[in-house]
Amino acid sequence: MLRHGETPIETGLFVFEMLLEFTLLTAIFNREFINHDYLGGLNEAFKFKGLPKDYESTAKRLLNWTDLSLDEIIDLAEKFVNNFKEFLTENRVKIEEHTPLEKLKL
Repeated sequence: MLRHGETPIETGLFVFEMLLEFTLLTAIFNREFINHDYLGGLNEAFKFKGLPKDYESTAKRLLNWTDLSLDEIIDLAEKFVNNFKEFLTENRVKIEEHTPLEKLKL
């Protein structure tokens, strides 16, 4: 179902890397440790007390990336990141955002 010329390997790497990074951020926020690497750590993070809205359900949908179009993956990833940003803001964590790509002069 992939589009825009992406290969499944590139898309899978994107999904796994994003989930890994947010698993680590979730562990830091909760002051918890992750005892397993990669996706084992994601399952541990699902049990943390402080989680963004739809964290587990969105992550599990992303894990099934081979059944999604590239557009669906991008939409889910954007939802995942935005929910995390909202979660941090609600918990009074200051977020510093960088210049969006569309505003950069290349």
